[in-house]
Amino acid sequence: MSNVEKSKIIEVKDLVFCYPDGTKAIEDISIDFYDGEFIAFIGTNGCGKTTFSKCLNGILKATSGTIKVNGIDVVHTKDCTELVKNIGYVFQNPDHQLFNNNIYDEIAYAPRNLRIPEDEVKQRVTEAAAIAGVTPEVFEEHPFFQVKGIRQRIAIASILSLRPKVIIVDEP
Repeated sequence: MSNVEKSKIIEVKDLVFCYPDGTKAIEDISIDFYDGEFIAFIGTNGCGKTTFSKCLNGILKATSGTIKVNGIDVVHTKDCTELVKNIGYVFQNPDHQLFNNNIYDEIAYAPRNLRIPEDEVKQRVTEAAAIAGVTPEVFEEHPFFQVKGIRQRIAIASILSLRPKVIIVDEP
């Protein structure tokens, strides 16, 4: 199927990002991503892969240019709720993402924060955990007492529970 037949899910035009010290990390990137694509950003350390990824979902605000995710203007939106329903971000280090006292609550946090009914939250947690390979037997355990590989799976499950249209995984 050609890109003409697929729907555009992310549109980036003339993206520039400068850090507060003036370092230009991204300069004039324009690219489109389409529904169903799997994309990998490959490059040397410090070339801007993580910065670009964080701009895509609004963790970092672009200095100039436009980013649209499923029609939402990432650079100017004030409605983070709609944005997180469309694009999820799994941090490179799971410890930067995990903060709850047990694994179930970690995976359930985002859907609860969106005020999704608890019966649907339970369904989403069960589904996301299964996809990520997190077994229900560990749901009551603290995330930080798990080995790093399991913490990474918990972080992935916590994003999957949102059911976003796009998931960015930083150095899986």
